[in-house]
Amino acid sequence: MDTLIKKIPPYTLWCISEKNLIHFSEFVANANYLIHQKKYAPDWEIQDVLEHETELYPHSVFFVLKDAGEQYIGAIRATLWDGTFHLPMDREFGIDIRQVINDRGLHPTEIWHVARFAVHSYKNIGLSINFDERLKIIRILLSSVIKLICRHDNNVMLAECDERFLNINPFIGIIGNEIIGESLMYLGSPTIPVINTAKNLSLFLEKNNILSHV
Repeated sequence: MDTLIKKIPPYTLWCISEKNLIHFSEFVANANYLIHQKKYAPDWEIQDVLEHETELYPHSVFFVLKDAGEQYIGAIRATLWDGTFHLPMDREFGIDIRQVINDRGLHPTEIWHVARFAVHSYKNIGLSINFDERLKIIRILLSSVIKLICRHDNNVMLAECDERFLNINPFIGIIGNEIIGESLMYLGSPTIPVINTAKNLSLFLEKNNILSHV
């Protein structure tokens, strides 16, 4: 059963159960493809997402934002990585995560991987959301995972970031993303691996005054 985290009118923020990973995977794949490719994701891509997320579920928190009709309008996943299982960053991008962290002299208490960030396209659910509402959805989802990352000051975030979204990160208050690998086509768009720190990401929470709201 999904767990209600917070009511943020007109939306609700949920932590989803394992049985709803298929819905999560369909939403994430289709939302990305509709935005970048103007078409729905192929079945093999949805299945690939589902298989990977099922594998990571025991180590992860899956957030979704629902509208008043309980349809998904946004999603994001955060995984606490202990080095004993594969992440997309090493498996698909070929990055030695431990080496990247050691090279930067970082000594994190926790290493978090953030992925499957998606906000609906109107074609997904038949609704249109204006720019301000879309920005609100983005901030709610990001704050939900950034709060986890920032629970220790020395924590580290890893992510594979859509190229277009990476370019607007400073506008929404995320600074310090460091590119650590080559771009790959991933869920229909060029995607770039990055690393960041809790110290940098905490500024997002401060700038957006999110801590008291989500």
